[in-house]
Amino acid sequence: MSLNIEDMVYLLRKAMAVRNANNKVHCDCHSDGWVTVWVFGKDSNGERQIEKSFDIYFCLCETEEDKEESREKYDRCITFLEQLVNEAGH
Repeated sequence: MSLNIEDMVYLLRKAMAVRNANNKVHCDCHSDGWVTVWVFGKDSNGERQIEKSFDIYFCLCETEEDKEESREKYDRCITFLEQLVNEAGH
């Protein structure tokens, strides 16, 4: 199933919930249909680093294989963001 605008809005709401809980996430929405989500953590020296990133393609002109791959990445991203919010107690 292709990702749609409701999926994008839900993703951005989850990212904002994480950001409000612990300021560990950054999203970029690109005009060509890509959304990139970066989740930051700290390394052993306390320096900020990318812990996990997701590149998700929201486009109606994808092949069925692309749609499936995008949906899988989206689902993994949502699961990870929900986990972060739960860990923060929100």
